[in-house]
Formats: sequence, structure tokens, C-alpha cells
Amino acid sequence: MSELIHYENDHYRISLSPYGAAIKKLETKDGLGQFDNIIFTFKDEKHYQKNDKFSGSTMGPYTGRIYPPMVKQGVQTYLLNDENKIHLHSENDNFAFQKFSYEMHDHHIIFILNPVYNYYPSVNQLRVIYTFKKLGFSITYESFTDHETYLNVTNHCYFNLGGRPFSSVHTHRLKIPALQVSRLDKNTLPIDYMDVKDSIFDFNQMKTLDHCLNKLKNSPQKGLDHCFLIDSNEPIILSHPTTKRVVKIKTDYSAVQIYTNNFPGQYDIENGEKDKIHHFICIEAQHPVNDIHDQEKAKSYQKENTIKRNTIEYEFLVEDVS
Repeated sequence: MSELIHYENDHYRISLSPYGAAIKKLETKDGLGQFDNIIFTFKDEKHYQKNDKFSGSTMGPYTGRIYPPMVKQGVQTYLLNDENKIHLHSENDNFAFQKFSYEMHDHHIIFILNPVYNYYPSVNQLRVIYTFKKLGFSITYESFTDHETYLNVTNHCYFNLGGRPFSSVHTHRLKIPALQVSRLDKNTLPIDYMDVKDSIFDFNQMKTLDHCLNKLKNSPQKGLDHCFLIDSNEPIILSHPTTKRVVKIKTDYSAVQIYTNNFPGQYDIENGEKDKIHHFICIEAQHPVNDIHDQEKAKSYQKENTIKRNTIEYEFLVEDVS
């Protein structure tokens, strides 16, 4: 699988794959000015063609869990799975498993997909637009549909700002401008949303992940796999105390799913390391999870004959944010 697209400047280097419009590799500088890869990258490239870890991929048409496993569009109801089974990450319909065409421009790349669906008819076309800037890049998801439907799409990069060899993200520091977080049942489905104040989920100030992960290690989720409702225009910030790498993420989505690689797969990483629990963190800006059952409130709902856009911006810095 040698069909990769590369972009680099003095601040970051990125490699993209048309399979899933995925970020395959992302290198940024540390405090000493040294580049290193800061995301999970498969050692064997064939995994990007059947990317069941969804590493770096475009996730959709509906990222996350759907339960009950059905979608109602107009008078039609689509049963996605057996009635007692959770429908996760659109399963075989996931955009991560599909090859996009693409157009290359000087400072942006447009990936284009006219999807084929097995479960429910989502959008007719999705365009994933990577725009390269001095200190980072943005991803814009632009969708068109000629029928009413639902779309909840994001990127599924696994970050570790410590670089290689990768170690636990427990020492990473995280800030999330959110006042509420999903309260989960044993199947990681949101029961409702609770206030983060005075809880381990309060990341409104920079805080190390270990205080939260240590208390969640014996939970059904074994770590963070929670949806935070964003309530301000402030960025989400992830930093590493030793390398001084910082990622700032801004978005027009109203939620972000945080996942700390709680169930690693049997994969080799590009440098020969094994995939390990809590060695990566996903920061997935998106619509609130499982909102698909309330059309009036669902932010994932898209009206017929409309174009919809959402954007995630990434900025890579080197600074001390303590």
C-alpha cells in the first residue's frame, strides 16, 4: 500500500492514506526541536485496508454506539442488528474501510467518497478536506444528502505526545472545556449526562490523566471512554511534561469522545512495539453519542437536499503549559 500523500513544513509532517482518508503518520517537534511520530501507526500497512482499530481514520457514517440498534428515516425504520446488540461505529459500513478518491491542491487535499451502505442510507457524498496551515491543519467534513438522514463523523487518531518508544499516557495533561460528561452503563452506553464539578472528569483546568485513569481501571470501561459536552470556544489541550509537545484542538462540534486505548489489539506498531493499554488517547470531536433516536434534538440529523459542514482544527506547539 504505497499510495500515500505527504505534507511537511518546519513544524509538522503528515502522511495520509486514501483508505479511510486516514492520517497514517504525524510527526511534530519536541522541546529540543526533534521530530517524532505522535500517533499510533501500524507496522504492517495492510491493516489500513481493513482498519478495525480505526487508527487515524475517518469514522462514520455514525461514530460510536447506537442502541437500540435501529434508525428511523421518514416512514422507514432500519434494524441495524439483533434488537439486544449494540451497533458500534457503523460496523462494516464504516468509512474507515472504504477507499476515497482525492484531489490535490497546494495547501489542501480533498478526499471524496460516494458510500455504499448495508445498514441505513446515510449521505450521498462525503468530502474530507485537509487544509494545511503553518502550525497545524484542519479537517472539514462536508456532506450532501438528497434524503433525510444522520451523520456523525470524526477522526480517530490515537495520540501519544511522548513519542517513541511509547509509554503510558498517565503523565499527559488534558484540558476539556466541558461542564457535563456521559454517565455510562456496563455496556458503555450513556445513561444521561452529569456535572463534572467535583468529579474525576473535571478537566476544565489542565490535569494529569493518572488521577482519572487510576480510579477507572477496575470499571467496565477500564479507562476513559466518555463523551464530554463542550460548552465554550476554548480549545481542548493535550500536553506532555517531558517533551513539551502540545496539541490544541478547536471544533464547531458540541461534544468530544475521549478514549484511552482501554482494549488494545494484537497489533505491532511501526517501530516493533506492541499495542498496550493506556498507551494512547483518542480525542474525537463529534456530535453527542447515540443522539440518533431524537430527530428534533439530534445534532447528527441532516435534512434532505442539504450540505452540512463540521470542522476540527489541530495546532501543534512546544511550550510549558504547567
